[in-house]
Amino acid sequence: MNHKYFIALCAILIMGVVGYYVWQKNEPSSASYEVSFKIVHPELNTCLVFTNNEKFKKIEINSSADLKQFWNDFNKNQSVGCQKDLPKVSFSDINFESSTLLGAYTEGSCGGYFERNLRRDDGQKIYYYTITVKNNACLSGPPQQSLNLISISKIPQGYQFITKVKLGY
Repeated sequence: MNHKYFIALCAILIMGVVGYYVWQKNEPSSASYEVSFKIVHPELNTCLVFTNNEKFKKIEINSSADLKQFWNDFNKNQSVGCQKDLPKVSFSDINFESSTLLGAYTEGSCGGYFERNLRRDDGQKIYYYTITVKNNACLSGPPQQSLNLISISKIPQGYQFITKVKLGY
């Protein structure tokens, strides 16, 4: 066998193994299980016009300091026209000793809604937060937006959190 072909074949095999590992890590294993959660402050979704949506694609708040940083980013990136419409909310009922807030900014059609699912995979030490954007036919109106904030029992040390947004009809 030609030396160049052997190296190319080895490179393809390595890329396949790495690709499979990355793909597996983004999907819960069969040993994962559903985790209950509480939706937090859906009224924040009434006016979300950010100057930088990317900052809110993955939200993980584990402490009062994280919450303060989130609010600073939230207010700094909020469109001027929306700031006056935002409701006054308090997170004083969240105990960060025993709870974590998770979220992810999503948009859908004006008649759309969001389905949320949270799975925990102890083998991979990952929480998978899947948000399915359900779009309905809608002729006019503003798009539906959501931070999809949920409260769960504190994420254990060493676990990571992956957000996945799907489109569904």
